[in-house]
Amino acid sequence: MSRVRVLVGTRKGAFILTSDGKRDRWQVDGPHFGGWEIFHVKGSPVNPDRVYASQTSDWFGQVIQRSDDGGRTWEPVGNDFQYEGVPGTHQWYDGTPHPWEFLRVWHLEPSPTEAETVYAGVEDAALFRSTDGGHNWQEVAGLRRHGTGPQWQPGAGGLCLHTILLDPADPRRMYVAISAAGTFRTTDGGETWTRVPGDVPVGGGRGMAILPDGALVRGSWASDVNDAGCVRRSTDGGKTWSDPIYFVPPRQYRAWPTIIRSLRDGRLVLMAGVWKRGEGDVPNPRMTKMMFVSADGGQTWGEGLALMPTEAGVCEESDFCELPSGDLFFVHRVEHFPTEAAQVPPGAARMGEPFPNGYSDRMQSVVYAWRGGFRPGPVMPAPFPHSGFPEVMLAAEDVILHFATDGIYWTADVGATWTRLPIPGSSYYPRAVQLPDGRIICIGHVGSDDVYGTVDQSIRQQSFRLRVTPRAVDAR
Repeated sequence: MSRVRVLVGTRKGAFILTSDGKRDRWQVDGPHFGGWEIFHVKGSPVNPDRVYASQTSDWFGQVIQRSDDGGRTWEPVGNDFQYEGVPGTHQWYDGTPHPWEFLRVWHLEPSPTEAETVYAGVEDAALFRSTDGGHNWQEVAGLRRHGTGPQWQPGAGGLCLHTILLDPADPRRMYVAISAAGTFRTTDGGETWTRVPGDVPVGGGRGMAILPDGALVRGSWASDVNDAGCVRRSTDGGKTWSDPIYFVPPRQYRAWPTIIRSLRDGRLVLMAGVWKRGEGDVPNPRMTKMMFVSADGGQTWGEGLALMPTEAGVCEESDFCELPSGDLFFVHRVEHFPTEAAQVPPGAARMGEPFPNGYSDRMQSVVYAWRGGFRPGPVMPAPFPHSGFPEVMLAAEDVILHFATDGIYWTADVGATWTRLPIPGSSYYPRAVQLPDGRIICIGHVGSDDVYGTVDQSIRQQSFRLRVTPRAVDAR
């Protein structure tokens, strides 16, 4: 029977877990290097008895350990990681220049074809290679000399090269990922690198639309006061992106585009919060929730349609589904900014400073198909507690679903009544899809709008099916 081995690095040492193919019972060996933080442990695909470990501490610094007997015994190997040439600077958290300095090894990746070759991803971000089993290390300097290198900034965990993927069929092809500089690919063994998937537009809350011809269309936020929100298109799978395509006059307005969805007839619908220049930033009491339509794959956009008067509420976050009639059913996250303290409606959430009287809740509306375009219907309160970005789906069973952390609800009468399904709510910022076999997959992340890395923000998935009877809708 086959054997399974799991190599685990923790803040209290390294562990080796083994089991047979059934994985019913596990033998735990460790801790190795007790009391040391182990950033990574990895075995060689060529020689499974060859195992590398990266251990580090604030007192003793960085040490690379190697075992040639599957982890029974260990020996320190080379630990000299010198940047090639004059390292120069990258950007610090506040955008100021900061010198490159080696701190620790985040990732070790043995070659899938050469027993003595191993790669190391380090902080500050760089890639190193050893061809003698880890005794000596040389920087693969082409990566750090990528034209964007001086603009790299650290993520919450530092400027770290945390992932290395080697192509077992082509030793000259590899991918690396750097927090927070992005993902890079080389096809010449590290001499030159390309950013993947290219110059990705900044911001843009809810992904992108994929058109039948393969073109990608996504929104890009107004990331600072000099920007205006826009749309960009890619016709080469995201390697390159078009110049900004503005859906509002950029000299007069700023905008935060969020969702872009395709209608059955091929038109695109874009949701955005729009406000005049000079009226502050987000959140903004003078933002207007607007919808834009494109009939040419996002190359041009029609005049915006205000979905609710500003005094009824503002926010850029809404989602919709297209009904069989062609009408669009919306659920909105709505922010209110009363000038005086007022009682918060049931289910609403206080916004806090700098808007101590502000609160957020849910509302719903129908935008009616009309004379080849659309006209907005009245906006009414929705019976859901406030819960981040809404996600709306028209299921194959002809019921509308609303996904949120507080619960997953269904309606069979276009929002006149809602019923909660007897299953847990979604994770934060959910996205959902129904597969051809009827399964509904919903994906979101743990936590809320915390700074990345400050809390557990792992991605979670839930899967269920609807069971519709004459009296009710159930999930299993």
